[in-house]
Amino acid sequence: MNKPLVSLKVVNKNGEKVQTLVTRKIKRIYSFLKAGKNRDYMFRLSIKYGNGFKNEGDYENMQDLIWALRAFTESD
Repeated sequence: MNKPLVSLKVVNKNGEKVQTLVTRKIKRIYSFLKAGKNRDYMFRLSIKYGNGFKNEGDYENMQDLIWALRAFTESD
């Protein structure tokens, strides 16, 4: 099975995009979040799977974002 395509957009409170990260390597997303310079932003997470299925969500804190990332990328 192919790895899902993960897109993370960091957005300020005004809705302006600050940074975008797109990768198939989940570890890269965790490393980016661990840097910790994203505390006062909102996050838009989108995960696209090979079968055309997609999970998306907006998250206001890091804890909810990490929970969703783990839930959306866990293997069966």
